[in-house]
Amino acid sequence: LAVAVLAVPLGNWAVARYRQSDPPWFVLDEWAGFFLSLSGLPHPSLRMTLVGFLVFRLADILKLYPARRLEKLPGGWGIVMDDLAAGLQSLVVLVLLERLWFG
Repeated sequence: LAVAVLAVPLGNWAVARYRQSDPPWFVLDEWAGFFLSLSGLPHPSLRMTLVGFLVFRLADILKLYPARRLEKLPGGWGIVMDDLAAGLQSLVVLVLLERLWFG
């Protein structure tokens, strides 16, 4: 939550400073989404952390609904919210994987 809260104003700064809607070097939003994806696992193992990273990256690349729509929000909000949506989607997948596959 703290990373996401910091990422919005810093995202606004990055947009204004570099005049890009989502500067590729700005990755604080990615960290916020990734941390969210692991937040439902009480004690994530190294294996689940690696799987979580892959699942989160896939969700972030695919931008399933509503992530693509959230990406269009202005400034730092758009930068962060699409990654939080991908993180939430990944969280659901990871909890299911942990319970069904890694049990």
